[in-house]
Amino acid sequence: MTTTPTTTPPETPEPGLRTWKPTAVGILTIIAGVIAIVAEIIYITSDTFGIFAGVPFIESSANPNGALFVTGAVAIVGGIFALLRRIWWLALVGVIFAMFFTIWPVLVIGVISIILIAVSSKEFKRRKK
Repeated sequence: MTTTPTTTPPETPEPGLRTWKPTAVGILTIIAGVIAIVAEIIYITSDTFGIFAGVPFIESSANPNGALFVTGAVAIVGGIFALLRRIWWLALVGVIFAMFFTIWPVLVIGVISIILIAVSSKEFKRRKK
């Protein structure tokens, strides 16, 4: 009686480990960051808000001190980390900054992005202890 060695099947990744959600959040957050930077550039170069006139967050945050530059930069960095699926909290901070000082359509996109980033938090790589 001969016995055949049994091999263990290769480990399969958990279902749903890599979904579209962090990618969508990253893209939306980068777009929101670019919009914030463009709004600041429009304000600095024209001394008016142009298409952003009357938008509450823009009028209070767009100024020569560059609040939207900082907001846009943090949003872009958070979007990059969401695309890479690394450092979940930084991706979340990027989404919050993306929606905090920008125009209302981006605010809606930001709320959707926060929900998606919260749902997909397990997809982000964790530090090894």
